[in-house]
Amino acid sequence: MVGSIATGAAAAAARLWPRRSAPRGAPVLPSEADVLRDRREFEAVRAARIACLDAQGASRAYADRMRDGEWWTDDQIAYDRDPRACATCADLRPIEGAMRAAGVPARLIDGRVVFADCRVDFGALRDAFALSDRVQYLEPYPVNRWPGGPVRARLRCLSHGSQIVVLHTSEADAPLFAPAAPFRRCA
Repeated sequence: MVGSIATGAAAAAARLWPRRSAPRGAPVLPSEADVLRDRREFEAVRAARIACLDAQGASRAYADRMRDGEWWTDDQIAYDRDPRACATCADLRPIEGAMRAAGVPARLIDGRVVFADCRVDFGALRDAFALSDRVQYLEPYPVNRWPGGPVRARLRCLSHGSQIVVLHTSEADAPLFAPAAPFRRCA
């Protein structure tokens, strides 16, 4: 069942921006019929995913969250349920573990990328965790962000591609994660 859901989602995503010939540099937009078909397919995949979560009993809370517009994969649910789980590489794992231990809301985005709902002081993190030069802190210019949405920054490991996406320092209302020893290791 899960495989067919994933296949259906991939097929719908593959058709989202069909390849069409157009003059070089000209945008190729999907037709209205393509958009409507993709929307119907997405809603069918979403309904199947919600039904699957409802049937699992323990995952009903995630089904409700999906009804409210969120999307939850099995990996994201497993990460959310296990407060000791870490997804990042060995270079970022101590920070991720300390954030989760401190109660910072964190969500697996995909693979080795995690979102932590806080701001960070990179200098303090670097000192507290003795970070290697492979770990960077980036505050990119907020291009293409949702109007009124939060500005994001990221801690990134150059060697492994892991990232912890955090809120930009300009988000003054967001909590500031301040590391405190001892640091908990992830499971």
